[in-house]
Amino acid sequence: MRFQRKRRHKNLPPQNYWLNTSGNDVLKRFVKSMDAMGDRKMLTKTEMEQLVNGEEVQKEIRQELTYPELYSSPDNIWSALFMTGCLNWRGEPDGKRYRLVIPNREIRNIFTEQILTLFKEEASKDGKLLNAFCNALEAGKPEEVERLFTSYMEKTVSIRDTMD
Repeated sequence: MRFQRKRRHKNLPPQNYWLNTSGNDVLKRFVKSMDAMGDRKMLTKTEMEQLVNGEEVQKEIRQELTYPELYSSPDNIWSALFMTGCLNWRGEPDGKRYRLVIPNREIRNIFTEQILTLFKEEASKDGKLLNAFCNALEAGKPEEVERLFTSYMEKTVSIRDTMD
């Protein structure tokens, strides 16, 4: 079907084959679960950005991981992404540690799309928090201002933000 349409319309750009496959559900669920990761969220976001930028990340891969265990730990997501083909390895593994990369542009686009969706949702939440902060400030509620500001800073500032 896709091939016939491409033959009739030679200028059509190629379509993303992997976009609607079941392996993509793993990535969607992972991105949505990042909020529950606490302190590891910032590290994981940084690692995802590295992957999208064509860099590699080193992770332990559990090839014996079973489906019931898949979401038992946020660290298992790297194994799932590897086993579904969303990530490949470079070089030789060091025991169970692999240097992981996104294998191609098609999957990189899926990563980017999913991550952008997450960031848009985060920005939407931040907008609500900002409105509440401004309302508390206007209403002269210093305790509420402090609580909202602290909440925002805990979510956005990392120890990696300090200068050397």
